[in-house]
Amino acid sequence: MKDIVLASYRTNTEADIEADLIVNNEACSFIELITVGSGVQAIDDGMKQLMRNPQATGVMVLHGESLQQLIDAYLKGAEA
Repeated sequence: MKDIVLASYRTNTEADIEADLIVNNEACSFIELITVGSGVQAIDDGMKQLMRNPQATGVMVLHGESLQQLIDAYLKGAEA
């Protein structure tokens, strides 16, 4: 089962009008998202794959349960 989500991102440029996330006070946009199985080797391999893109400045790694917590918090806030 693939339960880890990896997302490469890049720093936004002046041409961007929205950000997907903020990293260290910098607006960023996702480049590519993939899922991998658990384990250090699978995560390392996935990160290396995503960092091959010359625009990538980093990779965010989320476990499926952590991602579910973020979604739950979002949905709770949307209901308020």
